[in-house]
Amino acid sequence: MKRLLVAIAVGLLAFLLLYQGSGYFIDRYLDRSGYYASHDRQYVSSLQDYVNENQIASTDDDALTEWGKRQGDFFYQIYSDDKLLFQYYSRGSKSFQQAANLDFLEWVSPYDVRFTDGTYQVVVFGGYYYKTFKYMMAISVLGAFAVFLAVFLPAIRRRTSYITKLRDEIEILDSGDLDYEVTVRGNDELTDLAENLDQMRQALRHHMEEESRLTEERQTIVTKLSHDIRTPLTSMNLFADLLKRGDYETEEQRDHYIDRIQENAANLTNLAEELFQAAKDTGQTAAASETPSGIDVVSLLADAAEALRLAGFTVQEYYTAADSTASVEKHAFTRVLDNISSNITRYADSGEAVRFACEERSGLIVMEFENAVGASEESGAGGSGIGLQNVRELMQKQGGSVEIEQSENHFLIRLILPTE
Repeated sequence: MKRLLVAIAVGLLAFLLLYQGSGYFIDRYLDRSGYYASHDRQYVSSLQDYVNENQIASTDDDALTEWGKRQGDFFYQIYSDDKLLFQYYSRGSKSFQQAANLDFLEWVSPYDVRFTDGTYQVVVFGGYYYKTFKYMMAISVLGAFAVFLAVFLPAIRRRTSYITKLRDEIEILDSGDLDYEVTVRGNDELTDLAENLDQMRQALRHHMEEESRLTEERQTIVTKLSHDIRTPLTSMNLFADLLKRGDYETEEQRDHYIDRIQENAANLTNLAEELFQAAKDTGQTAAASETPSGIDVVSLLADAAEALRLAGFTVQEYYTAADSTASVEKHAFTRVLDNISSNITRYADSGEAVRFACEERSGLIVMEFENAVGASEESGAGGSGIGLQNVRELMQKQGGSVEIEQSENHFLIRLILPTE
């Protein structure tokens, strides 16, 4: 709108300048070329012939009016010693009506015409005079319109160019390239549209990134939980197998196997619930809602060691922190031990003893699990790293830490937890 108003103002100024300038030059050219004088003499000669043929006096208004009508758009006056005797002008022409109120003797040289009652001065003003004004008007209007377009069209071209650019950029976004930034320029409705479009692009990209992150997080959690499910299942099968074969010496040992099966079943239930929650939601698992409590870590270590013995491993246990407890989530810490036991079962050398140790150091419970490296672990076969990653994450959630030492022939993992 501003550009339009400026273009109109500049166009009007150009019209005024062109009207004045073209009028001056056209009028001067026609006057110097004798165009006006030539046509004036033709009219005067025609009037003289008409007067001579019809013996007309200067007072014969009807005859003089009749001759004026024959000339079309025309205006003339008859003077006697600067006194107006007669005038005629085309009734339908406003320009000639206005001319009738002017004193032409002040700036126009009259011509002498002999009437029957004497010689008088005649001033003629034909339509050829107003052709000059038509030329002036045409030149001024066309020139002003050209100036208007010259000022206004560049703004239109910039707008249309911007619209075309936005259309092309929308096609780029539609192709899936949400990293392409929408061009924002100017300060009008198109600018607002471009800003809103770019904000929509950013919001959509953020939404897609968040959706991708949540999907990846959910998949990671499902993978970890699926990995952790194998250990309690293996332990349950082991103890069930022992019970089925009657491989126990006392009723107390039998009840202990049953308790271990029930514990593993409870762990399996929790893992299944977490797996279901992770698949349904965004990775917020049921374990996060468990309340930390003081647990006897040594008893859990002893249970893990017993499970390894039943799997055919020799386990050496060194516990000096028998009375120490840690405030952790039992289910989460059980998962830690299950991951360590699973890795030992899969990758340790079963011909070498596995060392379990637990001691208290300056308010910290330090647990160590050391084993010889088996052939599969030495070559890296079958190792995905999910178990150790689970151990690190679970320990961090319990406020603990993990240290790993590895060489060609042995592997040691150290768990550190604050005491209760």
